[in-house]
Amino acid sequence: MSAVTTITLQRVAGWRRMGILPVLTLALAVAVALGAGIGPVVVPPDVMLAILLRKTGILLDVPVSMQQEAIFWTIRLPRVALGVLAGAALAVSGALLQGVFRNPLADPGLIGVSSGAALGAVAVIVLGISSLGLMTLPLAAFFTGTATTFFVYRLALRPGY
Repeated sequence: MSAVTTITLQRVAGWRRMGILPVLTLALAVAVALGAGIGPVVVPPDVMLAILLRKTGILLDVPVSMQQEAIFWTIRLPRVALGVLAGAALAVSGALLQGVFRNPLADPGLIGVSSGAALGAVAVIVLGISSLGLMTLPLAAFFTGTATTFFVYRLALRPGY
């Protein structure tokens, strides 16, 4: 393959990558709108826009019921926002793990994060610890998974292993 062909292929790949970001952003916006609008009480897109703009002081001539506004602000928007943030956090952590190990197939089970988190969760369940209420189980799983990660990291820094 000649140098010109290689440069051309790199340009095409760059254009494809740059063209996919707006498409994915639009797909995320559509998914957020659908997630916030669909349910037992339908909140149409124009009503969602009116509710959002009302908080900034801009009033639209769209009839909005108190029920729609309450459902949108207290139930649907927080749920959708949390879903987007959780997905973004999982994507970043997965990319970070794959980058650190330079392995596109790396996952949390590779270094024992999943096993460490499971150990903490099982310990809370078996020992019946509930000092923090509902947050005891996820916090124990998080901290034992983190401790396992640091343990494996420290073990990997030792010479001769």
